[in-house]
Amino acid sequence: MVPSLGLRNAASHLHPVSQKEVSAFLREIAAETGLATLLVTRDRDIAETISTRVIDLGGREGKTV
Repeated sequence: MVPSLGLRNAASHLHPVSQKEVSAFLREIAAETGLATLLVTRDRDIAETISTRVIDLGGREGKTV
């Protein structure tokens, strides 16, 4: 089983500087530990900053972007 980390709106309501810090921290943790990370957010900018792959569930079918 792959170790994983699930997050919901991890940085959505933070100040932009804090968002960048949280994003960098999450990327660093994932890279150092090999954790698979699932981030659930409505903020596409944060999702694209943190993630290597984004799946948009806004439509009827999920779309990888």
